Amino acid sequence: MVSSLKKSIRSYMYKVTFALVSVILVSVLVLSIANEQSRARETADKIFQQMDKILEENGKEMECLRKEYSQKCLHDAETIAYILEKNPKARYDRDELRKIAKFIEVDEIHIIDERGEIVSGTHPRYYGYNFDSGEQIRFFKPMLNDKGMKMVQGIKPNTAENKLMQYSAMWNSTGEFIVEVGFEPVNVSKVTAKNDLPYIFSQLCVNPDK
Repeated sequence: MVSSLKKSIRSYMYKVTFALVSVILVSVLVLSIANEQSRARETADKIFQQMDKILEENGKEMECLRKEYSQKCLHDAETIAYILEKNPKARYDRDELRKIAKFIEVDEIHIIDERGEIVSGTHPRYYGYNFDSGEQIRFFKPMLNDKGMKMVQGIKPNTAENKLMQYSAMWNSTGEFIVEVGFEPVNVSKVTAKNDLPYIFSQLCVNPDK
């Protein structure tokens, strides 16, 4: 009788002990999972904050570069217009225009008449295109009504070749012709690439806690 009672008590104690150990192990496991989840959330939050900061900085740099590009485009167009006024024969001399383009460091020069038609320039295959030839070139059509207007276009596929370019245009000082200058937007493309995911991830800290 006593022996049977001892066995019952021992069995009960084993069960209680097993239950307690199980509860403790489960509690530890739950706490561990909760801690890992909390750390994972904190790490993810820090990574997203870094990404936001990188994108914001890249956006500011891109805007600054666009403004610099616009100023350069207009300055170069003005310089070329001045050169052509001093040397009228060069206006219709493709080789001379190419020399000027190389000297000023622009990719294209187009001479546009008072009707809005390209009549000369560094790229003969563009001759004959006018402000009604396509959406990109039509951007400059308002200049026909205002000879004091200076315009800079954003980066667009051009009408003639669907090639990404940035153009600026202005009238010469006497209002005889428009000088249009074209740039291949290499620098802007480099900054734009900084918003690609591979670049962003390359800038993230490996350990956000540091």
